[in-house]
Amino acid sequence: MSANLDRRLRKLESVLPPPLTEDVSWMFGLWWFAIAHYLGNPSLDERPFGAFARALQYANESELNAAIEKNHRDLSNRLYSAEDRVCARFGIFVSSLDEFDDACMARFWENQKRMYAGLPRSYKKQLNRMVLMEKKNLAWMRIYYGDNPGPYLRCFA
Repeated sequence: MSANLDRRLRKLESVLPPPLTEDVSWMFGLWWFAIAHYLGNPSLDERPFGAFARALQYANESELNAAIEKNHRDLSNRLYSAEDRVCARFGIFVSSLDEFDDACMARFWENQKRMYAGLPRSYKKQLNRMVLMEKKNLAWMRIYYGDNPGPYLRCFA
């Protein structure tokens, strides 16, 4: 019985996707802050969450929080659209990564570095604290809760 269970477990493990790395988690955090900064036009004293709400075309944080609470399907669409817009602004086209080579991946990471370089120091500090110090797995939350991005978005509130 135990040998059969072990065999079945190994078979299941062989089809699992590779684990999400800290780099992927950092990337999803970077995209969130990039959306807030580059698309949300934050004022100097504004929290990033307010700018993020505006980037997703909500009137304010309260409206975004209401959409998160109700798990509006529109919230996912707005998030995907904002991610696409901010990535396109830096020449990152995620759909083309399916057919990548080493040069394509190098460009991808270079463009990510440019995106990061333009962020305010406070955004960089918060991103690094979340991913490197608090070890929040933003990639897992972003991918696992794809149609319900609320848990992912709540990390930044």
